Amino acid sequence: MEHDCTVNHGATTAIVHFVPSCLLYSAQRLVGSPAPVYGMSVSPDGSQLLRTSILPEHLSFSVPWSRFGRRVEVLPLCAAGQTKVLQNTPAVEALPIGHDAVRNGPRSFMWRADQPATLCWVEALDGGDPKNKPQDGSRDKVVMLSRPYEDQPTELIRTRSRYQAMRWGADGTALVYERWYKNRKMTISRVSPGQAAEHYLEYDFSDQYNHP
Repeated sequence: MEHDCTVNHGATTAIVHFVPSCLLYSAQRLVGSPAPVYGMSVSPDGSQLLRTSILPEHLSFSVPWSRFGRRVEVLPLCAAGQTKVLQNTPAVEALPIGHDAVRNGPRSFMWRADQPATLCWVEALDGGDPKNKPQDGSRDKVVMLSRPYEDQPTELIRTRSRYQAMRWGADGTALVYERWYKNRKMTISRVSPGQAAEHYLEYDFSDQYNHP
């Protein structure tokens, strides 16, 4: 109990939104309730805040901070908006063995950089276990969800190995990075919403001499 109180006290953060003004003091408003914040980012149009926080009732003495129970939510930066909780998960006490093992369920929440406030995230199709053999050969899928975040997400791409990162261009095209540790292969695909993905580049990420 003492350790729980220490974590909550040291990590709890209050997020305050300052509105610039010509007065000596800017207007300010508390965004959401104070919480142990794990990460946060503002939507491209500045209207929403994506916050990942640690659930105080789902701490752990056996796994690191990154695997504590967490809540992912979208907080409005205007007073009239509504908070949308995307995920509540307990601590991940057990994770499959392997370099490409990940937590099951949605992960890696992010904003789509070329849209005002569209969310993207990744879901494992193999249960997060690299030893499993997916039926269609896909390990992960990337999905998108537009404001007000009430509909079912739309699928963008499925990856044959483990998703790593995504970079959006101004023309609505994304580069999706995936890799598999066992064969040291990094694959980059180019995809646009509603269209089939195109192979863009593939290389051995352990070969520094021939790294593109």
